[in-house]
Amino acid sequence: MNTRTRAIPFLFVTPSLLVLLAFGIYPLIYTIRLSFQTWLLFRPNIPPSPAGVANFGRLLADSQFGKSILTTLVFMGITLSAEFVLGFGVALLLNVIVKWRKVFRTVAMVPMTLSAIVAAVIWRLLYNPDFGLLNYFFQLLFGKRFFVNWLGDPHVALISICITDIWQWTPFVIVIVLAGLQSLPVEPYESAVVDGASGLQRLVYLTIPMMRTTILITLLLRGMDLINEFDKIFGMTFGGPGYKTQVVGLYLYRVGFRFYDMGYLAALCLMVLIFVMVITQILIRLIRR
Repeated sequence: MNTRTRAIPFLFVTPSLLVLLAFGIYPLIYTIRLSFQTWLLFRPNIPPSPAGVANFGRLLADSQFGKSILTTLVFMGITLSAEFVLGFGVALLLNVIVKWRKVFRTVAMVPMTLSAIVAAVIWRLLYNPDFGLLNYFFQLLFGKRFFVNWLGDPHVALISICITDIWQWTPFVIVIVLAGLQSLPVEPYESAVVDGASGLQRLVYLTIPMMRTTILITLLLRGMDLINEFDKIFGMTFGGPGYKTQVVGLYLYRVGFRFYDMGYLAALCLMVLIFVMVITQILIRLIRR
């Protein structure tokens, strides 16, 4: 094999490598460098100056960052659990019911086609305490005294956002799990029926073990998306009331584009990157077992 022939594979890979360097490696290196500097955009005449590890020391003492991480974990835990349980249950039902399966699957995917901002606007109108449909229907059921400020009550706001995300992304879990169920072999189930196994036993000892990889991949994809949640909460509450719905993405936005502290923003982004990598590695190891 001559040199020209050996160079052909590298020629095809070069465009992808250039894109990776331009949009992946270089921004990461620049962010690491910027995290050790002080750069305030509201002082455009002052160039970035060395700050050492001051940004990381400030991060450790930042209670708002810790609260945003906690809010993100709570939001992720509630939403991911509900989406998986509902999606898995509906997928099991659709796997048994053949009639109208395609119609239901098509209709269920409609929320996924909406952008996060459109979904936020729709549900913000539904949640409106004065003319929203939710309060209207609940008042028909429970009387005129029923009133919930869905996005203005600190105790209810985060749950309201979780409901919106569950409505929009449970169909994703349904589609993935249903595809996995339809790809399972039939023979183990036939043997289990002959041996007298009940439906619950077949679910616990056959379906779930054989669906393990599909389940973990689904959790991984949705979990990473929920950690990066920004636009839906931005459109519904902007982190309010107070800071009750301020997830980590919103906090980064405020530091960077409200306070214009780019050095501190870079340090925060690196910590979030490490946080996401740890969770991703845990799920990937579970998949490989």
